[in-house]
Amino acid sequence: MASNGQALTGLYFSDQRDCPPVGRISSSGTTAPGIITDPTAGEIDGRGLRNVRIAGRQTHQVAQRANLNSGSVTQRHVGALNALGPTTATAPAQAIFEWAAQELDAYFAGTLTRFSVPLQLEGTPFQQKVWQVLLDIPHSALVSYGDVAQAVGDKAASRAVGVAVGRNPISVIVPCHRVVAASRRLTGYGGGLHRKCSLLLHEGWALT
Repeated sequence: MASNGQALTGLYFSDQRDCPPVGRISSSGTTAPGIITDPTAGEIDGRGLRNVRIAGRQTHQVAQRANLNSGSVTQRHVGALNALGPTTATAPAQAIFEWAAQELDAYFAGTLTRFSVPLQLEGTPFQQKVWQVLLDIPHSALVSYGDVAQAVGDKAASRAVGVAVGRNPISVIVPCHRVVAASRRLTGYGGGLHRKCSLLLHEGWALT
């Protein structure tokens, strides 16, 4: 996680390509292994994910959630939360980290569907427009890249939207995992398609 002391500015998976280098540290103090270089790769339950599609809402949501058995709720889903930025975190930044961690735990426990931790999204004006659209996607909804392009006022900008979605600096809370292809294929995910699957299963979607 990253914070400027007033808001959350980053939330990354430790092996995510865009994760700041200072965040690639494991709990033992050694460099975290592996960096995701192909956001379209991944598998879940031994199955390749490139052609997985959304089948609809689950009838029995709990039964189809990812089988994650150890650690705290947040750590099981997104890994250890490492504070990024100054070596000595300020008290305001620490408060933001704790706020975000508590809400992530509640989200993964199934008791929270909308986050309230303050966010500051730093990017180009176009990226910020795209990320604002992502923030408006309800917990129970999915949108296509074309939908997002239309929402930012340029129906022909689906490819640029895809790039901006992929550069989202605050995973999970800014729900880029809810953006899929018009065909309902999952396409890619900076944190790995196995995590996109887990997040969508957690939110009640069935995959096929």
